[in-house]
Amino acid sequence: MRLAPFITFIFLLLSCGQDENNSSVSGQKNLCDLNGSSVDCTAIEGADGLGIDLLNALIDVPVQIEETEIIFLRDKAVSASGRRITCKASVRNGEIYRYSLQDDKLLLMTEEGSFEYSRISDGEGLQGVWIWKGFVDQGMHLRKSITFIDDNRVVLRHHCEL
Repeated sequence: MRLAPFITFIFLLLSCGQDENNSSVSGQKNLCDLNGSSVDCTAIEGADGLGIDLLNALIDVPVQIEETEIIFLRDKAVSASGRRITCKASVRNGEIYRYSLQDDKLLLMTEEGSFEYSRISDGEGLQGVWIWKGFVDQGMHLRKSITFIDDNRVVLRHHCEL
């Protein structure tokens, strides 16, 4: 009779710490957090054991900056392709980014969506380097930076990793 409690104790010990729920977001199965949104975890690519792609795309573009708008004055596009992802940066002549500036935060409203950038350099007003970090597509880590060189020139850089 002493064997039964011992076996029960071993069974409980082995089952402790095992998570039967494979969820990542608030107790719901197969959902993962992607930039504050719940998405199906199967839609996010993970490591495949064959290495990672680290890519950069950079463009230098003339602009006209008005009250709350950045107007691009030339078509520019560049892309870098890796094994699993492509990193792109592009703008069109006449494309407009609307912006709102508050302290060290810059909200850019583009055709792709709205992005809140943080200042990472010294500067007054828009001048300097701003960065946004997040995950896009199927889990690609994207860091976007915009550097205001002067009132008529910006550099857009995308760093992509998967």
